[in-house]
Amino acid sequence: MILVKKSQIVKWGVLLVVFVFLCFGGGASAMAVKPAPPLSLSLTKVDLPNGKVELTFRATANDGGHNTALEIDLPSSVLLIDGEARWEGTLSAKEEKVMRAVIRPIVTEPIRIVGKATLYFPDGDSMVQRSVVLLNASREKPEIPSEPPVLKKQGDRTILEFKGK
Repeated sequence: MILVKKSQIVKWGVLLVVFVFLCFGGGASAMAVKPAPPLSLSLTKVDLPNGKVELTFRATANDGGHNTALEIDLPSSVLLIDGEARWEGTLSAKEEKVMRAVIRPIVTEPIRIVGKATLYFPDGDSMVQRSVVLLNASREKPEIPSEPPVLKKQGDRTILEFKGK
């Protein structure tokens, strides 16, 4: 039989209440929803015939009134065929700006395209957000032919010997 004093039961009850409060009540601020960034950005690509690619850069203002510059940063390994790569203006809350550009990569190596949004605040500060897409990323490297394995016998064991390059 276990004997427990009433004061110990009260002490454990208080500790249990504090524990429950910290886990479910006091910890709620840690689980609070973080504010959204000023803009929601999306940069997507669609492959077109003849090696062309259509880029679509979307910026949606979560809050409005900021002077905004949007730019699709095209490296020298890409030619702009049609569309716009830069826009400046003010977006109202929940307003969406869509930029489209048709490009043609002139190299076969992977290319990193960056959609960049710069917000200018009245106090002179600015903030930059980015969205990135890769071109030519799925192209596989050419396979280097290798020699077939050599079959060797050592006693009663068979060994396959591979020669590396």
